[in-house]
Amino acid sequence: MCLAVTGALPSKFRRETKRMKLPNLNDLIVEREKVTGYLLNLDHRYGATKARFFIALGFSIDEWSSLADALREHGRTNDIAASRETGYGSRYAVEGELPRLLVLGPSSVRFGSSITEALLRV
Repeated sequence: MCLAVTGALPSKFRRETKRMKLPNLNDLIVEREKVTGYLLNLDHRYGATKARFFIALGFSIDEWSSLADALREHGRTNDIAASRETGYGSRYAVEGELPRLLVLGPSSVRFGSSITEALLRV
């Protein structure tokens, strides 16, 4: 699972030409450890940049479920922007506004989902 908050799509992704939603929209799972140990962990080797971004938006480890809820809603409401096949299954990039449950208002992010194992598991 990848989450990119800036920049272009990774080169191996192909842009989708038709509108599609993630499969199994009602079964999206965002695991606590992926949020607290990665997305909101300022000490994580790869997650620290993402943590600074989400913390600046008002998310916190103490209220980790607010970010999990926002990510699930993001996956449910926005279309797949790009996809690619991997040895582990299909991966999708979903682009759109991340719902904000706190004070600051929506923020645009690109959110990726792997079908087989992910931050957002389907």
